[in-house]
Amino acid sequence: MKKLLLILLVTTFSYSVFAQPIVWTNGNGTGLWTDQDNWDAGFSPDFAGDEGVFDGSISSADCLVTGDQTIGLMTAGVGGGDYEGTITIQSGASLTTLGPRWAAMGWTKKCTLTVEAGGTFSTASHLWLAFNPGAKSYINIYGTVNVGEMFGVNFEDAGDASEKEAVVTVYNGGLLNLAQLTGSGSSPVNSFRGAVADGSLVVLGGGTVQLPGDRTADFADYAAAGKIVTPGGAAVIAYDATADMTTFGSDAAVLSTTEFNAFQFEVYPNPSSSEINIRAKSPISKIKLHNALGQVVLEKNGTSKIDISELSAGYYFLRAEDALGNIGTKKIIKN
Repeated sequence: MKKLLLILLVTTFSYSVFAQPIVWTNGNGTGLWTDQDNWDAGFSPDFAGDEGVFDGSISSADCLVTGDQTIGLMTAGVGGGDYEGTITIQSGASLTTLGPRWAAMGWTKKCTLTVEAGGTFSTASHLWLAFNPGAKSYINIYGTVNVGEMFGVNFEDAGDASEKEAVVTVYNGGLLNLAQLTGSGSSPVNSFRGAVADGSLVVLGGGTVQLPGDRTADFADYAAAGKIVTPGGAAVIAYDATADMTTFGSDAAVLSTTEFNAFQFEVYPNPSSSEINIRAKSPISKIKLHNALGQVVLEKNGTSKIDISELSAGYYFLRAEDALGNIGTKKIIKN
């Protein structure tokens, strides 16, 4: 037994010490994960000892995963600058971290991950989001995200939760498949293994989060505390005793298929006490602002600026649509 434990410790130590950081540069300009010249090492991360790094001070170019990729450790939103691009796992593609490694999306800086319908992102171990002060994590799930162990937002209160942001949005057809949600206690203030900001997990009509075992009480607590929100509808929680699985969804209207194409945009300043500006690559045709109960409190057409000065302080969800019908969602805070 002692020999086995020693082997496991040495193996884990080896993974940690000898991990090879391979940094995304998009040096060949193709935006493809598999393009060897898009990484500083001259080859893409693939082995269990490889660490794929997305540092915005090196490159903020978008990265597209088009096939089945494996990686040891993945850290995005690290280093000297925000990663302003988007890592997209295409329909039919997958990205998997190998055991005992994990993934950090928004470790010290900003990053965005989008999993298209039919795409899969899987972590053998943990998935950390918004770990350190100043970190921002945005995860858009249209396909499937599997988390093998802890799902950590602001893990173990690593700094003030107000200094970081994590918004995971599960869209129509999307599945967030979790192994666990709490590690120590079931109080909402300790949910997701940290002091989680309101609205960190957004479930839209047709989206699903699932957990093994009867976790109806936990899900109900998170919904009541505003940690998991369902804009436009109420939470639907169900336990299947045969499958021993609890699912969390929403009774909101299911989004149209055009909304599988995530509309990427930025809002600033955020938080704000007066005006919110919206910046996007394509023209905005429609804006809707929902409160925490899912009610539409403001609606505008053909504008990139809205006045929120008359709204009550708190958090809201802004949904913007472009001319092609693509829709994206952002959480905003009114001071």
